[in-house]
Amino acid sequence: MIDLKIYFAGIESYIKQVERVGGVDYVLTTFFNLRGKPASRVNELRRLVNKSWLIDSGAFTFMNSGGEVNWDEYVDDYADFINEYNIELFIELDLYSIIGIENTERIRKRLELKTGKKCIPVFHPELGVGYYKKMVDAYNYIAIGGIVVGKWKDENQMIPLINYAKRKGVKVHGLGFTRTSKLDRFKFYSVDSTSWLSDRFGKVYVFDGKTIRDVPSANKRTDWRRASYHNIIQWKKYAKYMEVKNDR
Repeated sequence: MIDLKIYFAGIESYIKQVERVGGVDYVLTTFFNLRGKPASRVNELRRLVNKSWLIDSGAFTFMNSGGEVNWDEYVDDYADFINEYNIELFIELDLYSIIGIENTERIRKRLELKTGKKCIPVFHPELGVGYYKKMVDAYNYIAIGGIVVGKWKDENQMIPLINYAKRKGVKVHGLGFTRTSKLDRFKFYSVDSTSWLSDRFGKVYVFDGKTIRDVPSANKRTDWRRASYHNIIQWKKYAKYMEVKNDR
C-alpha cells in the first residue's frame, strides 16, 4: 500500500471550524504566522493536529512584510521555535532566488546546527538534476518548490525526479501541489493544499467517494463559515481516501 499525506495549510484562520470536526491528520503552518505568538496560541493550533505537523519557514512572506530583513536573526528565531516545541518536520528557508544558492546553504546549515536535526530542503528546477541527486543522497525527505509560481513549464518533468527519489527510499513533498487530478501520476509522498479553504463567494467542494471537485453555489450569499465547515469535512474524507488508496 502506498499512501499520500495531504497537509491542510491555512488552518490558522479556521480554528473553530477545524476544532468542530475533531482536527485534521496533517497540518502545515508557517513559522511567520506563529513567530512571537504566545504558547497558548501555538498549543491551540497544535491540538488540531491528529498525526503530523509540518512547519514552513514563511521566509518569503517575511521578506514581503516590509522593514529590514535579517535572515540570520530570522533563522535563529525559527530554530528556537523548532526546539521549544520539538518540531520534527520543518522546511528550510527557501531563498535560492533571493540570496543565491551559497547563502541559502549557509542558512540551511545554521538551522540544522541550531536544531540538531535535518530540515526538509527545497528543490527548484533551475538548480539542475545534479543538485537534486545530491539532495536525495543527503536527505531522507525533500520538497519540490516553484510549483505555485509556475517555474515548472512542464510539470511532467517532476515525475522522473519523484520516481528517482522513491527508488532511493527518499520522501518527496509537493509544495502547494493542489492538482487533485494529477496526484495519482505524480506519486508524491505528501503535498500541502489550501484548496480546502472556502472563499466568500460560495464555492463548495464535494467528495464523491473517489474524487473531489468544487461546485459553484447558486447562492452568492452562502455563509462562508458554514461553507468552510462543509469543505473541511469533504476534504478530510478525500484526504483519508488518498492516504489508504491501494492502486497508487
